[in-house]
Amino acid sequence: MDWIVMKALEKDRFRRYETANAMAADLNRYLQGEAIEARPPSTAYRLRKAASRHRVALVATSVVALSLLAGTVTTSWFALREYRARLETDVLAEKYREEVFQTALTATLMRDPNAPELLKQAKAVGVEEADLAFLRGHLNVHSGEMTEATIEFERARNLRDTIPVHASLAVVYHCLGDTNRELSEIQWLNKQAPSGAEDYLFLAQSLTFTHPTQAVKHARTAIRKRDSLFGHVVLAGALSQYAIDTDSEDTIEEAVCQADAVAVLMKDNAYVLGVQLFANLAAMRLAEKHHKDSHLYRSTAVVAATGLESFPTYAMGRLLRAHYFDWLFRDLSGLGCQVEVAAM
Repeated sequence: MDWIVMKALEKDRFRRYETANAMAADLNRYLQGEAIEARPPSTAYRLRKAASRHRVALVATSVVALSLLAGTVTTSWFALREYRARLETDVLAEKYREEVFQTALTATLMRDPNAPELLKQAKAVGVEEADLAFLRGHLNVHSGEMTEATIEFERARNLRDTIPVHASLAVVYHCLGDTNRELSEIQWLNKQAPSGAEDYLFLAQSLTFTHPTQAVKHARTAIRKRDSLFGHVVLAGALSQYAIDTDSEDTIEEAVCQADAVAVLMKDNAYVLGVQLFANLAAMRLAEKHHKDSHLYRSTAVVAATGLESFPTYAMGRLLRAHYFDWLFRDLSGLGCQVEVAAM
């Protein structure tokens, strides 16, 4: 009944009863217990009425709200752009650090005299300690400091487990005669699935003198993934040991070709000279065993041995030069053990 009265008194003519008969009909429906036309105003109607009464305030509020929204959107856009810029900067910085590390690693593995300076640069640009320890370990190997190398490789392993680190440790432990720890590293490596070129290269190095067949396979895979001079030197060493173990003339020919080809491009590199000497010594002895001319191999070995005299701190070079003439007149069964340091 109240809503019938309110509808009859409504100021808005569009909301009032159009005629007295319409009001009477609504009253009759009320008395009969039927639904009436009179209803409370809807929320939308109330909002429209409120907006009409407070038009100025509503406009001002809308302007302020839109300004705040626009400011928020603008601030968010600038914040997003700044975030993307920082992200791009971080990505570029990380890419640069990786490039510096790879340069230092290549120089270290190839016995480049600039390797210590490149290690300093890697540290300066923020290369991670695990990678720095890995580089320091190989520098120690090259100078014959095997105990110090072990400490650095173990530090790298404790910071981050990788195939190159465990493979390097396996070789160092072998050189130190620590069979138990060498076996532990090999067992770990056997459970891993290599992926990148570096994984295959270091696996090849660690297996060169114990499992040369696998070493050759891994070295070839590494070269397919990323061709590099270092990869061919590793392959030459693995092929040389495989040829010694299997008495294979064809294999030693490939080993000599690989080593000599790299030596032409890097004739002043200690590591290359060492592998070249190893390959040609093996070829020379196999040729003599099969009663073939070994003069060419002997000549190349002399050149390589002479070149190694320029690297007095290179551990493998010292071993090769110390035993060079002795190796010319005895079986090569112990050759691999004496030059295993070169596989690092």
